[in-house]
Amino acid sequence: MLPHYGTVGRDIWRAVTYLICWEIVECYLPHRVMRQFSLHQPIPDQRLIGNQAALHLIDRYGRANTDWELTHRQYIDIWGARTDTVEVGLPCIDTTHASGDYM
Repeated sequence: MLPHYGTVGRDIWRAVTYLICWEIVECYLPHRVMRQFSLHQPIPDQRLIGNQAALHLIDRYGRANTDWELTHRQYIDIWGARTDTVEVGLPCIDTTHASGDYM
């Protein structure tokens, strides 16, 4: 059980967004693991995954003066609107079995 301060704002745990650290941009796709949040797992859509290969090719080599805030502005804007992309779902009583529509 987590203490109260560890669960404040837990709705954003289910925000479909990007996580950003300098040159690194990673898709955060909680809608693909809804059962971990005790919610019904629908068939996941393909949000945010179209550019993963290109994002993984970015590194700092030879880019000492790169303005990463400018380079990743579109992903930063999506992160800024993360409260608008929180996945909601139906409670799932038995998270050990996938639903029929998912299977």
